Amino acid sequence: MMDPVANVDKYTVDLLSILDDDRKLLNFLHMERWIADRPSTPGRGRPQWLKDLYQDNKLVKNELVLGGRTVDLRNITMPVLNVYAEGDVVVPNSTTRGVGPRLGTSDYTELGVPGGHIGTFVGGKAQRVLGPGIIDWLKARKRRPTMTVPRTVLVRIRPANRENSPFERLAGQADGVHMNTYNRQALARVVSGGQPNLISPPNSTPH
Repeated sequence: MMDPVANVDKYTVDLLSILDDDRKLLNFLHMERWIADRPSTPGRGRPQWLKDLYQDNKLVKNELVLGGRTVDLRNITMPVLNVYAEGDVVVPNSTTRGVGPRLGTSDYTELGVPGGHIGTFVGGKAQRVLGPGIIDWLKARKRRPTMTVPRTVLVRIRPANRENSPFERLAGQADGVHMNTYNRQALARVVSGGQPNLISPPNSTPH
């Protein structure tokens, strides 16, 4: 009941104002069903959650215990993208953004999106920021995977039908996996069933 007046208006004045608009009414009903479709909270869980996280602020103090282990935010050392709703009244921005300095990571990024607590995921404006923002963040940290095979023993195949062979199809896909010619030939051998020739890469000395 953070905003009781708005909650009353939502099911009276606001609802009446959209009764003649099928699209808005259907969207309202879909949203209400989505909000109501959530698991029940165990009886003992709610008071513990309120006391530990709200009253005692144990998570921020690195005192929260889960499953017998103490949660220490300083142990989070991987890259972190903190997404928050700029108009969120359930989780205020000061709370969301305040976690950054308490983490152990040196790669911390914040992404604010327009809308409220739920609008972060379903709002039209938010979707134009949220999706592209996450993708850009991931791309900036993407590492191209490399597939390797033993340095001195590689497999080369020569399929009879080169154009339709698994090697040719796989070679086209392999470019996005950052494999050199010998890697590609070895990988093609796995799916082709062709007879291999054991070779060594150029300018290498077998051990």
